[in-house]
Amino acid sequence: MAQKRKLDIYDDDYDCDRENISSFESDEDFVHSISSSEDYSSDEEDFLSVRQWCKIDSSSHAPSHFSFTGDVGMKACVTNISDPLEYFELFFTDEIVNHIVTETNILLLKI
Repeated sequence: MAQKRKLDIYDDDYDCDRENISSFESDEDFVHSISSSEDYSSDEEDFLSVRQWCKIDSSSHAPSHFSFTGDVGMKACVTNISDPLEYFELFFTDEIVNHIVTETNILLLKI
């Protein structure tokens, strides 16, 4: 498979965050920890209200959208990559490929 390479991370707290995240037994524990440790702002309360589905037709208007305020983009320095395949491998790691193969095999067994 692909050779592993080191990425330069811009986030100074990355190593600390990775250690803290790995201490959780599941993603659900991690999400619960985040939600219980943060105070809800009015934006978060607005988000909770838009999570409720409603039927939209010609007689009713669509609900207003909430604004996205998160950080976007990669947090890795990709200046040391010269081969297009290396860009692909940034996103399609061995773990993702193995997951795709596993799920495909499970689906094949169901057919």
